[in-house]
Amino acid sequence: MTIPTPPLETRELGAGYGGTAVLKQVSLLVAPQRMTVLAGPNGSGKSTLLTALARLLRPQSGAVLLDGQQIASLPTRAVAQRLGLLPQNPLTPEGLTVQDLVARGRYPHQGFLRQWSKADEAAVTSAMRITGTTEFADRPVESLSGGQRQRVWIAMALAQETGIVLLDEPTTYLDLRYQVEVMELLASLVHHHGRTIVTVLHDLNFALQFADRIAFLKDGQLARMIEDPTDCDADLVRAIFGTEVVALRHPRTGLPVFVPAGRIG
Repeated sequence: MTIPTPPLETRELGAGYGGTAVLKQVSLLVAPQRMTVLAGPNGSGKSTLLTALARLLRPQSGAVLLDGQQIASLPTRAVAQRLGLLPQNPLTPEGLTVQDLVARGRYPHQGFLRQWSKADEAAVTSAMRITGTTEFADRPVESLSGGQRQRVWIAMALAQETGIVLLDEPTTYLDLRYQVEVMELLASLVHHHGRTIVTVLHDLNFALQFADRIAFLKDGQLARMIEDPTDCDADLVRAIFGTEVVALRHPRTGLPVFVPAGRIG
């Protein structure tokens, strides 16, 4: 039986900044058409790993492979046609409309003269329909709420038509309603539109409710990978985050939910 090549993986990856190692021998396989969440305490290397996966950080050791090829050896355009990145707190040029921003996702598919094609138009229209942003098409991006703006950025990533989408804390600074909307949208992209998603999340309970797989990082290493949210228990949370929690069950999904154990003294 032939084992399929994972769309994205790291092999004994070491990476960091200014000669300081943040990641140490991280070997991670990203499953196709699944949502993989990178979780762990602050400083554990989550965003550094995501940055390395996006080829924005050169490995100090080991390798990142995209469809079985070393990502460092691939042309920039070839990477951009297969992998999209939504960073934390992206900046929007003032006055840019929603449709104009989403259209920027087509740059990797356009030639030197950036001629607009029917394929470009179809990709933008589809991305805005999927994300529910069509009604905002002519509005300036800065006029939208935080949740609406995040959906627009996700639409831009979809217009890029990559099989893989990387996101760095996409729910940061959003209130609860918009956090849920964003996570439901990401889950829909995976299960109804065949995307492969890797995202950093700080909220473990959100990760457990929406992720297909969770990679727990600690001290720059891959401490544990779970393929089933029900495999997460209070002992694992204590080992990763260094705090006492009580495990409950979500009344609808039956999935684990963790709350603080309470004050001592």
